[in-house]
Parts: sequence; C-alpha cells; structure tokens
Amino acid sequence: MTMTIAIFGIMIIALSAWGVVAPKTLAKLVMNVMNRPWGLYFAVVVRIGLGLLFVLAADETRFPAAFRFLGYLMLVAAALIPLIGRKRLSRLMEWLHAKPPFVLRIWLIFGIAFGAFVVYAVV
Repeated sequence: MTMTIAIFGIMIIALSAWGVVAPKTLAKLVMNVMNRPWGLYFAVVVRIGLGLLFVLAADETRFPAAFRFLGYLMLVAAALIPLIGRKRLSRLMEWLHAKPPFVLRIWLIFGIAFGAFVVYAVV
C-alpha cells in the first residue's frame, strides 16, 4: 500500500512542477477534465480511493495520525463534491484560471511540498 501512496506523491510532485512551469496549461487541463461528463465522478472516485488508502496504510507511515487525518479529509471531500455540484466547481476552476500565473505557481509550490511530504512519509 505504501508503494501506491509513494507513486501518488510522485505524481503530485510531477504535476505540480509542470504547473509551476506552465500554470495556465495545467489549469486548462483541470478545467477540461472537470467539464467532461465523467469529471465529477473521477474526482469523487480518486478521493475515495486515496482516502481509504491513506487511512488503511496510516500505521505503515512515519506520520500515522497525519495520514489518518488526511485520509478522512479526502473522504469528506469526496462526499462534498457532489453536493457542491458541477456548476460551482466550474466557477471555482474559472476563478483560479483567471488568477495571475504567479498565484498559481505559489499554490503549486505547496503541491510540490505536499507530494514530497507524502513520499518522505512512506519511503
């Protein structure tokens, strides 16, 4: 399970690094995925899967309480996404896309740090 979490962390680092280089391109990709008929379901399924994975593998990590918390947080997020709805999520994506690139880059630097934390915690 921890190998799957490490791969997830590496993916976060890679996508965030790509976003630092080309923030508008990454934002456009996310908007395109979320605007697809399956985009909302994809977001929910990914959060449920990762949430369960984080909770179940928490004891095998360096920070079990943090991973348990993050896992439950992902599960709550998965439950809230359908309640928020596609229209509100699309507006949020458009709002983020309208921000200057440096704002997105700062946010994505936090993504790199989070991915590094995830990898460090399971390797």
